[in-house]
Amino acid sequence: MIPSIQAPLRHHEDGQLEELSHELASHYQLHLAGAHQQMTELLGSYGTVTGRAKTADSILDKLTDWHVSPPPKNAPLISDGIGTRLILSHGHPGKVEAVVQKISQAVQSGKLKIKSIHNYRGKHTEAYLQPEQIQSLIKATQHAKQERHFIGVNNGPEAIKASGYTALQLKLIYHNGIHGELQVRGPLVNAVAEREHQLYAIREGKTQQPANPFRTTRPLEKTLQQLSSSEQADYLSYIHQHYENARKLEMGPVIVETPQFPKSLSHTPALQWTETLPVRASHRR
Repeated sequence: MIPSIQAPLRHHEDGQLEELSHELASHYQLHLAGAHQQMTELLGSYGTVTGRAKTADSILDKLTDWHVSPPPKNAPLISDGIGTRLILSHGHPGKVEAVVQKISQAVQSGKLKIKSIHNYRGKHTEAYLQPEQIQSLIKATQHAKQERHFIGVNNGPEAIKASGYTALQLKLIYHNGIHGELQVRGPLVNAVAEREHQLYAIREGKTQQPANPFRTTRPLEKTLQQLSSSEQADYLSYIHQHYENARKLEMGPVIVETPQFPKSLSHTPALQWTETLPVRASHRR
């Protein structure tokens, strides 16, 4: 069973929250293999499936937030205790449609429960899900009579990211009862997202966590902190162009222009992305 809390989080001392975070982390680590195996069996033929259990440090951050502002009644403390990711072999719409159908079948058969759908993309970036595919997933939850688990759809203005971050993310419940998250990305978008995640970690102040892989980014962290608001906007636009190009190339065939590093950031060459995407991609099915 998931470790329980005997009193509201706001009544817990810091030491108790830390103890609980380690308890939850151990619980998620114990069930990671089962969730990863389930998603590999379900979606492994469409690409590569990876998985991770949320760390105690990351959980403690979330519990500390809940300590100040408790979660809604009956909401899980950690909605993404186990995260799985499908990196598609290619991001063509036909491949995405096949994944949607496979997930819908799993939901209808009761092997998976969808809690919410998040169709993230940039302002000018093609989303992974089309409206009819979102409806297909919703109908699958209704067919399985799991409406009481379903929270909703994030596909409006709130799903548009300034950085251009693009991904399909599903909050779900695995067959072992663990609340988790599935991310779906194409290979080129994933390459951009991995690079941008380092910057996200810095912006969110997560580089100081002992288990964080970006703890050695102090010079970059200092550079980002010294940017003016207009320079930060220019840099986000620069990242957005990389996401936009990546998604276009996944859709193919297309020729894209390499994003131009903002002139306003010429004094910070360390922020320029020297590893670029190919400018041409073939149309694959």
